[in-house]
Amino acid sequence: MVKTYTHNFDSNLYKGSVNIKTGLFNGGKWVDPVDGGDNIDANTSSVVDPTNRELITTIPGGRDKDVDRSKGTLRKPVMRNRLTSDSCTQAFKTSWGFKVPGPQRGRILHKLADLIEQHVDALAALEALNLGKSFAVTRRFDLNGCLGLIRHFAGWADKIHGKTIEVDWNTSLAREESSQLKYTNQTTEKKMAYTRHEPWGVVGVIAPWNAPLLLAASKFAPALATGNTVVLKPSEITPLSALLLADLLNEAGIPPGVVNIVNGYGP
Repeated sequence: MVKTYTHNFDSNLYKGSVNIKTGLFNGGKWVDPVDGGDNIDANTSSVVDPTNRELITTIPGGRDKDVDRSKGTLRKPVMRNRLTSDSCTQAFKTSWGFKVPGPQRGRILHKLADLIEQHVDALAALEALNLGKSFAVTRRFDLNGCLGLIRHFAGWADKIHGKTIEVDWNTSLAREESSQLKYTNQTTEKKMAYTRHEPWGVVGVIAPWNAPLLLAASKFAPALATGNTVVLKPSEITPLSALLLADLLNEAGIPPGVVNIVNGYGP
C-alpha cells in the first residue's frame, strides 16, 4: 500500500506540515511495487537526516517485476534502456511528443514552475532536511535555480525549428572507377531542402543526491520542452523533493505517463 509520510517543520524560517507519498509514480498515479517478495527490505531505501543520522522515512524501490512493468521500447529501438516505460512510450505516442505543440508544452512547464513557486518553502525545507543544507541555501540557490531552469526551457519550447534551405542540385553527376566524384556538364537546378527537429521518445533521468531537484530539473525540463517523455530515478539518498514534485506534475496538466518516477538503487 502506498503510504503518506508527514513531516512537521517548526523552525524560525519555516513552519508547516509536508505530506509526501512514498510509492512509485507511474502513469500519473501512485502505485506499489509489483511484488514485495522476499527481498522487500533489500529494495527499500532508508532516508536519513544527515545532520544527526536519524531515520526520516523509508522509500520502497522498484524491483525486477517493476522494471518489467515499466520497460518499453523507445521510438528508436537501438537505444533500448531499462528505464523506459510502457506508459511513457504510450504517452509519447498519444498525449505528448508530436501530439502537443511547442507553445502548449511551454505553457504547461510555466504552470509547473508557478506551482513549484507556490510550494517553494515546503520544497526548500524538504531539501534542507534531506541534504543537511541550510534552508536559506536551498531556498535561494536550489529552488531558485530549479525555477529558472524550468522557465528557461519553457521559453524554448516554441522556438525549436528546422531550416528551409535553397540548394543547387547537380542533375548530371557521374562516378568514376576510382570512386572520385566529378561533374559532367555542370547542369544544376534549384531545389528546396528542409530540416526538422523531432523528439527522441523516452528519456531516462538519473538525479544526483547533492542538489536533487535542481539537477533533476536541468534534465527533465529540456526533455519535456522538446516533446520527450521522462522516467526519473531520484537518488535513493535524497528522494523526498522529487516525490513531492510528482503531485505538482498532475496539477500542472502534464498528461499521465509523460513523467514517471521510479525510486530505488537503479540497475
